[in-house]
Amino acid sequence: MRAICLLITILLSLNSVHAEDVQCGSQRSIRKIIGPEPITSKLRAEAKKIDDLFFENGKFDQEEFSYIGIVKISSGKSWHIVLLETIWGCSDRSTPRLLVFSENIHYVGKYSHLNGRQPRVDGTAIVFNDIAPDAGNRIPFTEEGPQFRVLIDNDILVFNK
Repeated sequence: MRAICLLITILLSLNSVHAEDVQCGSQRSIRKIIGPEPITSKLRAEAKKIDDLFFENGKFDQEEFSYIGIVKISSGKSWHIVLLETIWGCSDRSTPRLLVFSENIHYVGKYSHLNGRQPRVDGTAIVFNDIAPDAGNRIPFTEEGPQFRVLIDNDILVFNK
């Protein structure tokens, strides 16, 4: 019986995986641009001018720069909205940021910590359909731009310039 237990232990140890042998992600840093051209590429080029907005190559697995749409208010003023989501690490952590650009394609600012919510443009606001309205599911825009502090999914988000 002892010999069988020893043999099983040896066989199991041959197939064991050590933590240092596990590699997370591909380290290929795949970047995707999703949306109509040429506007999406122009917005991406403008965003690249901003420090600390993008992860360095090799420090993430996948990045999606997704054009969401245009928020327009009654005066005719408008803003381009982009979701920048970066996936990284062994547990596929996600860092989603909602970027706002002026109608002239100048970076205005961002909301961070969206917890993977999928935004869409609805007239003069950005809405999150998968969140109940009483938990906060809208980012309204006025003549001055997006609201500075908003409630989204019971979290207070602040617009950072």
